[in-house]
Amino acid sequence: MHAENTGKTLCRVLTFFANEKTLVVMLLVIVSFGTVCAVLAPSLQT
Repeated sequence: MHAENTGKTLCRVLTFFANEKTLVVMLLVIVSFGTVCAVLAPSLQT
């Protein structure tokens, strides 16, 4: 099943996230921090 209004839906989602820029930035920071911790954690365990 394929959505017919994929373009409109994408535009609507992008518009929503444009209004929530701080939320998107915070999520990006949290995910990046978690990724860095997950990569560095094994090397810290001697």
